[in-house]
Amino acid sequence: MNFNHNAQLFATNSHFENTINHIHMLQSDKSGSEMLAEVLQKLPALDYLKIHEEALRRTDQDSGKWYLDSMEFQSWCNGSMEVKGILALGDPGVGKTCLTSLVIQHLKRLDRPVKVAYIYVQLEGVKLHSLTNIVLTLLKQILKTYDSLPEYASSFYKQFKLGEDLPIEVLTTTLLGACNDKHTPIYIVFDALDEFKHSHQGELVTLIKQLLAAGAWVFATCRQAYRSIEGLFDPEHCLKHIIRANASDINNFLKKRLEGNVLLKSILDDQFQNMIISTIVSNSQEVFLIAAMQFEYISSLTTKEKITIAISQIPSDLDAHFDLTLKRISEQRSDLVELAKMVLMWLLHACRPLTATELCHAVGIQVGSNKFSVQGLTSPTMIIQACLGFVTLQKEGDSD
Repeated sequence: MNFNHNAQLFATNSHFENTINHIHMLQSDKSGSEMLAEVLQKLPALDYLKIHEEALRRTDQDSGKWYLDSMEFQSWCNGSMEVKGILALGDPGVGKTCLTSLVIQHLKRLDRPVKVAYIYVQLEGVKLHSLTNIVLTLLKQILKTYDSLPEYASSFYKQFKLGEDLPIEVLTTTLLGACNDKHTPIYIVFDALDEFKHSHQGELVTLIKQLLAAGAWVFATCRQAYRSIEGLFDPEHCLKHIIRANASDINNFLKKRLEGNVLLKSILDDQFQNMIISTIVSNSQEVFLIAAMQFEYISSLTTKEKITIAISQIPSDLDAHFDLTLKRISEQRSDLVELAKMVLMWLLHACRPLTATELCHAVGIQVGSNKFSVQGLTSPTMIIQACLGFVTLQKEGDSD
């Protein structure tokens, strides 16, 4: 039996193949740092850093301390084996994304070495169309923390170097290999699990279970209505938190909004301003969205008398507040009413988040006409004004 035939026999052993892959990587004319740089340069990923910075920009950095200082969260941060995962559940508008950005920053500032990777599902918008994008984005963040390509990525690098398409199984195995690193804890943060495509949520659930089993610590946010996602967190080693907006956080949020409102400050004294803030906080139902909508309406009023009447009529129930906002929309000029109705109809029926430009074009279409004119376009500012707080821009000048 000649040498070549022997080699062929041995090559049928998968363990032997993996060993050969690693030896080839070590014998490469490139150093580990060069191989890592090559991977990081060519590995596709979503723009996670820009998205995180945008989330931070919209977050009051003095908020969330009540949660970050809590005993259970601190136990998770300290790498407790009893608390491997946290699922933060909350209604729309309570500040889940803001809390996520604060959690990420807190992890980055820990006084012990940890690796942190994160994904904002909602703020990724239409770009986040597959589980592959999530795994690639998390993997790239973790690999960036190394000085050279780690051993667990040897098989991944061989296929990557050959220009082969990397199947999700290979990417996931490499990511799980990072989670098995016993030297440095891995923390992975997901925001808005419920915003991921419903048809692929099962894949996301499986991934998170694998991450927890591999040794990662996981933090995730989700709307309370999605009970199916709750089951992915083992109740024995994971915690479920119901998130509400803290009264002091809402108070600080309103103070900053008021400080930036020249019109209100010009017609209201300090005592009346404090009364407005106190009334809105007490009727906000611990939801930032409600507080923001209430303040938005009051900001549109031009006299102290009108503001006093509006303050006395603020509802405390979420549905009642939505009904009141719709009533206020209907009491505007007819053209603003028509614009608001068209905007809300488009957003309610859209299959994905719309950019500001897309929405402006959509409402600029004249029913019954086969022609389109740029003269019929409105602006994002006009849309926001017409909808009285129902519509906001998630990214400045880009998306709704």
